[in-house]
Amino acid sequence: MKARKYFYLHSADGRSHERLSADDLVRYGIPRSTAYRAINRGTLPRHRHRALQLKLFGELQGWSGWRILPDRIVSPTGTEIDHIDLENLIYIKQALRDWEFTRKKA
Repeated sequence: MKARKYFYLHSADGRSHERLSADDLVRYGIPRSTAYRAINRGTLPRHRHRALQLKLFGELQGWSGWRILPDRIVSPTGTEIDHIDLENLIYIKQALRDWEFTRKKA
């Protein structure tokens, strides 16, 4: 009986990790040959590694501490922003601009 091999994907902050088989990697869009190579070498091409980190952990490169989850965005401080907050953001910004304009006039 063969021992099953895995690719270990770590989050950028090092707090989380996932153990992925070749079938798991293929399910996330990695070509089968690349999946086997990743398991054997223990590494993935950088663009595929970042894409997997986004899909599995919600991490964005260059946005340290921010996470994108299926129904919300989480800031480094733990504040959760949902789609309603994002949709209303433009109205809040406009209201602040109007308030600043009227304050400067007075």
